[in-house]
Amino acid sequence: EKTLGQAMEAAKTAAAGAFGTVYTVSDAEQNPETVRVLSQCSRVLVAERTGVSDAGSVLAMMDTAKRLGATVEGFITL
Repeated sequence: EKTLGQAMEAAKTAAAGAFGTVYTVSDAEQNPETVRVLSQCSRVLVAERTGVSDAGSVLAMMDTAKRLGATVEGFITL
């Protein structure tokens, strides 16, 4: 978990250069905060974890982003 936290912080710092303000939501596909955060965003960068992220749940979260007017700009793997 410590390594994951470090990777997420590095990704957040890197994304800030391209996106400006960056919000992170852990386990976004199951987190009730996701809708609130997505409603404040126009662009989304999805961070996935190999062997952990569920493709169907990620696709559902991407659909939610689209319905809220946020564009998924890309993916990173942690």
